[in-house]
Amino acid sequence: MTNIDADYSRALSSRASPTELIRLAADTDSDIRAHVAANIGTPLRILAALADDSDDYVRRNVAENPRTPPHTLCTLACDVYASVRRGAARNPNTPADALNTLATDTSYWIRTAVANNPNVPASTLTVLSADYEHYVRSAVACNPNTPLNVLTTLLTDPVKDVACNASSIGRVHALRRHAAHLSEPAHSLAVAVINCGFPGWPSDLDKVLTNTPSVTIEHARTSITTPTPDPHTPNIRGFR
Repeated sequence: MTNIDADYSRALSSRASPTELIRLAADTDSDIRAHVAANIGTPLRILAALADDSDDYVRRNVAENPRTPPHTLCTLACDVYASVRRGAARNPNTPADALNTLATDTSYWIRTAVANNPNVPASTLTVLSADYEHYVRSAVACNPNTPLNVLTTLLTDPVKDVACNASSIGRVHALRRHAAHLSEPAHSLAVAVINCGFPGWPSDLDKVLTNTPSVTIEHARTSITTPTPDPHTPNIRGFR
């Protein structure tokens, strides 16, 4: 193995020491610096330094690194390169103010990344739910933080994928809202269904209820699929 190959390997390694990563972060090879920028073991001060790197690939990896601190991500959210801004939009450490700015980006892929961010504010999701690009609206419909009233609107979206996603997440909202009021064992079954993420629901509900007495199955199905109306939230159609 050549020295260059060894440096590539160490730059990617989770076992690389901080001293090694500091040395590699100053390498003239931008690919090596990019690997250091992506390494979760890279010291925070080195990530901050690499955020100013002349190579956009390096900066993008800093933006996507889950250990990059919020103040560094705020800087990267304003980068001239869309790939770097998108990395910041996807990072759960990016502050709400930066996400709000990225939500107005001219690139719909960046707006989509914001809509997919697990920590994006509900107010930002509400704005993005009216985006003209259906990719953005579809991401909003998939985000578990999307307000119930927004999901209600997205249920009637002209793009089928958006409406289907809103329906699935709407079911999660409904179960979470009512699971606490279900008696055992229906409560446990509801929690299990919530945790399974609703792929193919209600078929997954049947799997959860396998080996359960029929009277309990009926109780759970009735409790889960026919929740008590909540006066504070609009009714969502299509849960069944």
